[in-house]
Amino acid sequence: MIERIKQVSRLDQVIVATNTNTTYDPIVELVESIGGADYYGDSENDVLKRVVECLQSNNIDVCVKITGDCALTDPQIINEVLQAYDNAQPDAVYVSDIGDVSVVPAEFDVHEFSAAALRNTSPLTQ
Repeated sequence: MIERIKQVSRLDQVIVATNTNTTYDPIVELVESIGGADYYGDSENDVLKRVVECLQSNNIDVCVKITGDCALTDPQIINEVLQAYDNAQPDAVYVSDIGDVSVVPAEFDVHEFSAAALRNTSPLTQ
């Protein structure tokens, strides 16, 4: 999955946001072995908090989020989401390949959003 994501040349970096639970150490080792970056959040159950912290820690303005259970994600789909986000500027804060009428299976989910929008939304979920 990470190798396919790294094929998308428009992405500045690939970061795997996991937590400090040692259960995930094999994932961290794999990411490091193929030249990705990792981020360790404190929360195992609050994924939103972990993503917000990761974005802040890495000074990221726009994020492409692909969850680990979407292992079949294709670089072409990622590129299409990136293009849709670009086309919707300056108004877009969120673009995805899923919705009411999705043309791709759930295992291909790609989300792109502004970090500011996620930071503003995060307190509303508490």
